[in-house]
Amino acid sequence: MPSAFLPHPLTDDGIAHAAKGAAKVLDIASEHGWELHRQVHCSVLLRAWQTASEMSLAFGHALNREFGLVESAALCERSVGALANLTLEQIDVIVDKDPRYAALPKGWKSNSFHKLPYPGAESLLEAGKRVADRVESVAADLAPRIERDTVVVFVGHGGAHRHCAVHLGALELDHVRGLSMYHGDTVFLERTAPNQYTQVAGAWKVREAYRSVLPPSLGGTAGEE
Repeated sequence: MPSAFLPHPLTDDGIAHAAKGAAKVLDIASEHGWELHRQVHCSVLLRAWQTASEMSLAFGHALNREFGLVESAALCERSVGALANLTLEQIDVIVDKDPRYAALPKGWKSNSFHKLPYPGAESLLEAGKRVADRVESVAADLAPRIERDTVVVFVGHGGAHRHCAVHLGALELDHVRGLSMYHGDTVFLERTAPNQYTQVAGAWKVREAYRSVLPPSLGGTAGEE
């Protein structure tokens, strides 16, 4: 489905992914000597909230202190508005029957710029900007109040997070279509200046069809002999 506004809870596998992701955050933070901020930020969608809950409980157990959750609709996945939670086939049929619009272009779902012509719809880049604004707002508020490198965990959705990284300067737009995210896993971005971030740990999931055009720094093979 092109919309992630589904109300379903995590499966058992999803809960296991969340626990594994929390362990990875703890390991990497410990390895680098990073503090873990006591608020975990998450999308308001149930599966994101559950993931954040599982992670915050794991953090609290490991570090012997309480972690809280902060929900925000700004961290949700790209919205397709009035066509939310429909399959690609259903959306194609609806648009085909609408005399106001031409047929949808091939590959529109992964096109960073394409926005469905219905109320409430966003492009992936628009969703990424929404997430990036939220991340930067939290980081800017926290920056004057911390004395050591601190990890703030944001739990959301892959498409919006990848395009968030583009807006924050941590990922090139040309590379986005070749990447995904592992369930429950984390990519670590460091804030180097307002609205400027760089990737310092973790890894994106590489889509095999794009591996040959991605640089080695992202797990690709472009330029390698």
